[in-house]
Amino acid sequence: MTLPPASRIIKTPAAVSHAAKGVDGIINLAAETHVDRSIQDPGAFVRTDMLGTYVLLEESRKRELDFFVQVSTDEVYGTLPEDRPEIK
Repeated sequence: MTLPPASRIIKTPAAVSHAAKGVDGIINLAAETHVDRSIQDPGAFVRTDMLGTYVLLEESRKRELDFFVQVSTDEVYGTLPEDRPEIK
């Protein structure tokens, strides 16, 4: 199956529903990139990063999927110190 870019799919409940048929879970890697761009066009970030995640979560809930994994970057969580024992 060939799909359009994730930033378009995840904002469309019908497309997400179609793509989620027969899956055990969803791993969300889709996001707008580069914080500097978020200042120039915050709407794109809200639509993809927030609305898109909501659409995926709702589909996961409706289908009672086994898992949902949200992947993000240090732009959200910040840099972790390398001397933390759980990182090794």
